[in-house]
Amino acid sequence: IHNHVYDNWNMCGPYGWAGVVFLTPDDRSITHNGLDIYEHRYGMTWDRVDEFRENKHIMDYVDLNNHVQGNPLTEKSINDEWNIKARFKFKYNTLVLHRATEFHSSSPGWGNNFDECRMIQTFFFKTI
Repeated sequence: IHNHVYDNWNMCGPYGWAGVVFLTPDDRSITHNGLDIYEHRYGMTWDRVDEFRENKHIMDYVDLNNHVQGNPLTEKSINDEWNIKARFKFKYNTLVLHRATEFHSSSPGWGNNFDECRMIQTFFFKTI
């Protein structure tokens, strides 16, 4: 679970946008995983990460195996600090665009081989 405000690799800043296009054809994807948007249960926002993480921009990780085996539409992550605010389901050739400040991750699942894997194109827009 991360955002793209402070990310050194693809930082957009607090006014930027991030997007993902799903490129695996619907009939080849067995997971149909999309994008999950999260909110922190205890009030961490993009501008309060330092306060919650002791000046380290470390995001949390969801135990995807447990997430998938339990209930793929669960509303809480395994570490219980995050609620799923929105889930965008996989749909071929669809763009999901969100503010860079949103905490997010891919929905559970990747596929079992390259023929059915999650193939995406990401976009990052830094605005002035």
